[in-house]
Amino acid sequence: MPRDTYPVLSGWLFVLALVFSTAVGDEPVEPGAHGALDCPCLQEGDAEYARLLPVLAQDAEVPNDYGIGCKIHDDGLALTGCTVAKPPSYCSAKWCYVDMEKCIQDKEACLGSGSLLNDPTNPLCRSRAAQPSKVLDTADLPHYSYETCGYLNSYDTSRLQHMVDDSMLVAVTTDDVPYVSIQHLPGPGPDKTVLQYSGVEYTFFVKCLDAFDPSLKFVMREGWATEASRARFGSSYTACVNDVAVGNFDLCIGDFWVTSERMLMTMFLPAIRTDTFYLVVFDSKATVSFKTMMESPFQPFSWKAWALILGII
Repeated sequence: MPRDTYPVLSGWLFVLALVFSTAVGDEPVEPGAHGALDCPCLQEGDAEYARLLPVLAQDAEVPNDYGIGCKIHDDGLALTGCTVAKPPSYCSAKWCYVDMEKCIQDKEACLGSGSLLNDPTNPLCRSRAAQPSKVLDTADLPHYSYETCGYLNSYDTSRLQHMVDDSMLVAVTTDDVPYVSIQHLPGPGPDKTVLQYSGVEYTFFVKCLDAFDPSLKFVMREGWATEASRARFGSSYTACVNDVAVGNFDLCIGDFWVTSERMLMTMFLPAIRTDTFYLVVFDSKATVSFKTMMESPFQPFSWKAWALILGII
């Protein structure tokens, strides 16, 4: 299998979800003590606020103002594991309980007001991440949000699991020593073979998957780019990119150069290494004579052409 023949950057190809965040109009307002306007913290006058206060008062494990307003509510709190020597990052992050009726994007009201979706100046047009509380013991769980206070939610990462739960990634690769090596070993039956994958890039790929929690399930599919994609592209690497883009595979593992053609098809991980190309030219150190210097202004035309020009003038 020939190596890739398009020079730019080398990296790995993964299928990733691209989330566009658009903003129009004025600059968005920074979250204050009551959170962002598109997902405000619970305040006096909110029905949810009135229901929450008695629950907080009866819970001896949390302060009476727990989750009220954008504050660092968990610092030193045993209930959320913040009394250890090296507390998790969420222990020093701000968050608050929020009014879920105001945290959901209202498309009809947004467009009806003359704004566009995701307009940062119109609370009706945006939404913020919020999750139901796992701390308070109440049937009607309030929702909390770190994002409305300008922090990421590192307390509960279960929201990320749905992307990999009950799912399997289909990967392909090609024999390209030392990056990827494929060996055909004797299988369990006659005329049966088992593929064994190794190499620095394949090993790195597996190590990356091992770092996921929950773990990602994947299967290596024998072969490389499909014949249909190869018929359309001169490079089997570009053909494999096309296979990912159209859904034949989920990812291609290989020593890829990231070209503009391929980037228009799907996304790549950041390059793990780069190929550097140099242009080598001869360094001419020939001395220039006085005669050559005097003749250089007249070099654009021959002497006959200059004579003709002077004759016309």
